[in-house]
Amino acid sequence: MIDVLLINPAYFDPAQEKKRRKDYKKWIRGGNMYVLPFEPPLGLAHVYSHLVKKNLDARLLDMQGLRMDMAALERAVKHFAQESLESPP
Repeated sequence: MIDVLLINPAYFDPAQEKKRRKDYKKWIRGGNMYVLPFEPPLGLAHVYSHLVKKNLDARLLDMQGLRMDMAALERAVKHFAQESLESPP
């Protein structure tokens, strides 16, 4: 049973990110990574590790890292909810 689902929201939807990559291609090639948010969700990872140490079944969903839009988020949440209902407490 899933006790906690942590979600790192997307800064851009996949179409916006693709356009940004195209618009700032030269900057990105030059090493400027601040054009696109590539930072992993370290704060949520810290919370996640604490929850796991407390024997809670936690999941971390990184929308930006997975390039998810809102429809994909909805499907993922439904999947986690179903998984949580199917697994014993």
